[in-house]
Amino acid sequence: MRFREQEGWLDAFREQILTAGDLLRTGEYGRMGVLFADGIQIRVSRKTTLAIRETPASSGRKSTVLGLDVGEVWSRSQALPEGLRIETPAATAAIRGTDWDLNVDETGRSHLTVLAGAVSFFNDYGSLVVEAGQQAVAEPGKAPVKSFLVRPRERVQWVFSYPMNIADLLFFHSHRRQEVLKALPAARKAVEENPADDGARLFLAGLLFDLREKDQSLRLFEELLARDPKNARALAFRGLLALDRGDAETAKACFDRALENQSGDATVEALLGRVGVALHEGRVAEAASLLREVENAGKRSQVGVVSAVFDAFLGDFTKAVETASGYESLYPADERFPILLASFYTVLDEAGKAREAVRRGLALYPDSSQGYGVLAGLEHLEGKGKEAEAAYRKAIELDPANAVARNGLALLQMERGEYEEAREQLSETVARAPENPMGWANRGFLLTLIEKLADARSDYQEALDRDPTHYVTLSGLGLVALKEGRTEEAIQSFLKSSLLEPDFSQPHSFLAVAYYQLGQVDRALGELAVASRLDPKDPFPHLIAYLIYQDTYRPFEAIEEARRVLELLPYLKSVEEIENTKVGLSNLGSALLGFGLSEWSESYAQESFDPHNASSHFQASRRYNDNHYVAVSELVQGLLLDPLANSRSARYLDIIRKPRWDASLSGTWGDEDGGFSQQYSGLIQGYTRKPWETACSLAVQGYDKQGSVENGDSDGVSLALGLGIKPDYRNSLNLGFTAGRDESGQPGSGPEMDPDDRLKSENLSADLGYRHRFGPKHNVIARAAYNRWILKSRNPAPFGTGLTDIQASFLYAGFGIEETRRFFQQGVYDVSALVPPDQGGITLATDSTGTFAETPGVILLPGGFPSFVDTDLRRYEKSDQETFLLQGRQLVNLGERHEFTWGAEYVPLKVRSKRVTNLFVPQDTIYFFEEPILDPEVYGWQFDLVSPVEVTERSTDEGRFITVYADDRWKVADWLLLEGAVFFESFYDDENEDNRAYPRVGAAIRLLKNHILRVGYLHWLEKVSSGTLAPVAVAGLVVDNSLGLQGSRLYDYQVRLESRWTSRLFTVLGGERVELKDAALAGGLPKREIDSNRAMAAVNAIVTKQLGFFLRYLYSDAEGSGGVFDGLSVPRVPDHVASGGVVWISPLYVKVMLTETYIGEQYIDYSNEEKLSSFWLTSLSASWEPFQKHGFIGLSVNNLFNEGDPAPGRSAYVTLEYRF
Repeated sequence: MRFREQEGWLDAFREQILTAGDLLRTGEYGRMGVLFADGIQIRVSRKTTLAIRETPASSGRKSTVLGLDVGEVWSRSQALPEGLRIETPAATAAIRGTDWDLNVDETGRSHLTVLAGAVSFFNDYGSLVVEAGQQAVAEPGKAPVKSFLVRPRERVQWVFSYPMNIADLLFFHSHRRQEVLKALPAARKAVEENPADDGARLFLAGLLFDLREKDQSLRLFEELLARDPKNARALAFRGLLALDRGDAETAKACFDRALENQSGDATVEALLGRVGVALHEGRVAEAASLLREVENAGKRSQVGVVSAVFDAFLGDFTKAVETASGYESLYPADERFPILLASFYTVLDEAGKAREAVRRGLALYPDSSQGYGVLAGLEHLEGKGKEAEAAYRKAIELDPANAVARNGLALLQMERGEYEEAREQLSETVARAPENPMGWANRGFLLTLIEKLADARSDYQEALDRDPTHYVTLSGLGLVALKEGRTEEAIQSFLKSSLLEPDFSQPHSFLAVAYYQLGQVDRALGELAVASRLDPKDPFPHLIAYLIYQDTYRPFEAIEEARRVLELLPYLKSVEEIENTKVGLSNLGSALLGFGLSEWSESYAQESFDPHNASSHFQASRRYNDNHYVAVSELVQGLLLDPLANSRSARYLDIIRKPRWDASLSGTWGDEDGGFSQQYSGLIQGYTRKPWETACSLAVQGYDKQGSVENGDSDGVSLALGLGIKPDYRNSLNLGFTAGRDESGQPGSGPEMDPDDRLKSENLSADLGYRHRFGPKHNVIARAAYNRWILKSRNPAPFGTGLTDIQASFLYAGFGIEETRRFFQQGVYDVSALVPPDQGGITLATDSTGTFAETPGVILLPGGFPSFVDTDLRRYEKSDQETFLLQGRQLVNLGERHEFTWGAEYVPLKVRSKRVTNLFVPQDTIYFFEEPILDPEVYGWQFDLVSPVEVTERSTDEGRFITVYADDRWKVADWLLLEGAVFFESFYDDENEDNRAYPRVGAAIRLLKNHILRVGYLHWLEKVSSGTLAPVAVAGLVVDNSLGLQGSRLYDYQVRLESRWTSRLFTVLGGERVELKDAALAGGLPKREIDSNRAMAAVNAIVTKQLGFFLRYLYSDAEGSGGVFDGLSVPRVPDHVASGGVVWISPLYVKVMLTETYIGEQYIDYSNEEKLSSFWLTSLSASWEPFQKHGFIGLSVNNLFNEGDPAPGRSAYVTLEYRF
């Protein structure tokens, strides 16, 4: 290189700082990479002169200008504000975020090749735009012309890396390991029998070298050289072993001495060793010259192997193919050449040719470890994990020293989450080949995945000590920095990695995450486009893109990425790095929920459901939020599988977790049918990696509502603490604590509102969960929980308050309130003196005319009567329920098609009750006449004169639930899923003892690719509402338990047809029958037997990229099927419910939803005496997240047009939130 203020050229060195005005030049075999501060990556090929003419720092503008006088450069740049310009003698190329190659020959003729994006190519004679898959040529004095590329991969193959280690390419006796192994016992015996036989010692040392037993081989060569210092072959191989350890000085001395004592093969081996020394010291031209010298001396097979690999090392894979093909013709029985061809074709993305070449190689030598290693790589690239594993293991079996195969198998195991197995392979790799940086780098990456970051850095340093430019290591170091929150440092590592190996997709995916964390959304998406182009079968970039689109209000694009992920799921690598969130954003169905398309979302979620994956459970919890028991159960299971989901970034997703703390404050103010309401909340949450991975959140919420009627007010406050701890990747703990208090008036629902009844509730719960990971598809989860609910109802004025005993007696006898009030307003008299009672007591009569007022002995009773009379006898009631939960579940995949789980649960509960009531005790008899008294001998009414006595009742009821279950999801074929389960459940309390076993069965059948038929039968026992670890669905179907009470048994039959007609239209049809039987209820209340039949239909549609539309209809027929409720409709179950709505979402972080809902007729009592008529409701909601999601502004209006009774009154709310 030459600095702008210097005359002479200087040698370039790694990480040298450059600026505008500097010149770069490469020799015949030189290559270099240049990384600009704005992220531009330039690879400079051989015999190239490149000038840095202008940079943003030097010009003050936002562009970078380079001059290419002669040679070739390649670049990949993303989302540059003003772009990049390359000036050549013939034309200028203006770049906008593309992948391209530019070559200028000695005449100035310029060749532009575009692999992705577009480039403006122009000069004074014309201009054109060169797009992906095209190339253009410009000559001095002529306009550029364009043509199409047939094989663009070959055009820029020089930028790809191919490793070369001379010591791994040469063999003393034979490259065929099995032949060497056969000769080994006799060779050992010969040395043991005659230790002075140098020939036998040399023979054995060579065998051990061929077996890559390098320490033993080195010892024998050194022993031999101590006695025979001039043994040329011993010197040559002693040099190769020194070179393998990085000791170039010793290696060179050995090779020089070997050449001084030339003898046949030793000369070739020493010369090839010198090639290795030159490469080690960066003298590529010298290495090429030496190699030509060796080739000219004779085309030996070992020379052919080295020559072909050298061509690939230089990036000329076309020439490497020619060299290997030529030597294959010379040595048709040597399997190494077709196997080398297979590896070259793999780099060139010619899988068919690669397979044919490896087939030829294995046909020549079926025990070729290298052949099976290349075959395994091909299978691995095509997502055939089972076949790849078999080939890797065969390669290792044939040659335990095959580091490439061990690394490949370990990577496959990492992708599956088989971390312990991968660690064993990689530890064996670094033990057998400690000088190979790839083993250290891959083990470092594994340690990064399992959060042993300090150990990972140690392994990465080992790799860098061996190769400071190792691209896998640099990518791994970037991931460590990303996890530790050093985002800018991570970006630099990823850029260096991708510059050194442009064909490596991994750093681009992680770069996208880093850019997104910095708020550079477009740049992040650009890197994901590169990653998916480099590895088209990897769903990982699409999964990250899905999360980004979902997080930035682009649901249509998120849905498209979700579909792509589903297509590529068989190739899915580990997603351990992606953070889960409680709302299941990383589940593939979540984007559809953003459009309000809940049925379509559920279908997607069921297709991608993985019981081992937390996000699947979070998505299910979110989807079934109207089914409290199911939602709580799925949320608990999600937190057990990933307790770190207790915390997530308050604004944008981190995607890959990094240490942080944030907080948010929000308030909601509204009008509820004329009553003011307010709600407030605060949240503090964070994530740290020290001393263990820990996520925590503390939330406080409160509300205060005036209510729209007298005594309709309510208020409350709650606190929730979540703590997730992950000491290592196999073990994790989840702790939860909640406490709350609520108080509300109880105005009742009759024509007269109760002015003073109050209800107070208190709740306390503590949850402790544990997960142990035996493998990627083998987990054990356990949970211990304590819950306490206290309900207190007070009635300051129970029945009898404000009434005389006589007035209360009238009401107690069955006279209505209005009727009794009328009596006493007219005047009620004690006429016992006129009409003596027969058996004692008193005689009463009404008189509206005032006749009795003048009658001696007749007494007018007090006429005051309260405006409100409470008919409730209860003065005070308290229910204190305590529940303990002990639950455990094992989830394990048996083979590739069975997801098996079993578990047990023990739930004891205790309910303490206290009840204070007014008990009315008969004191005497009342004989009552309503005026006029026609016959004193015939009384109108006779009833007891009662007076209240306060009575206190206390009780303690105990019960328990026991559940044992086993469930198997069997993927019979791609089109058929069968699920079967056996549950044994025992329910016991003071009123019941019920023990029985029962099945659950279901099937999901794919019809004509885009239709799924689900059928299922579920027997369900309704338990306490704290959730279960047992499966809550069968074949994707969940029971409707909305009518169940504690102890109720439900027999559920379902059928559902889900149809995806196009990429934008989805429908579902379904039917469900539930037969419900209550357990015996405390207090002798009547048991219910209910038959519920439901039919549903829904249409989900994506109208535009920003508009979603849905229609839903539900028909319900629920009525008693026995007992006192036989034939009566179940109250509060509308016969028809229909709704339709539109959702509009803008990338400006705005979302608007408008829905119209029809609620059909419904009874409000079990006696079916009162029926509500149907009504319509219009609801509108809108939200905006401004200031880069620091803020949230929400507006919602229910019953927008204020429809009258029986519709609820109109309510409107405004929400403001700020996130710190």
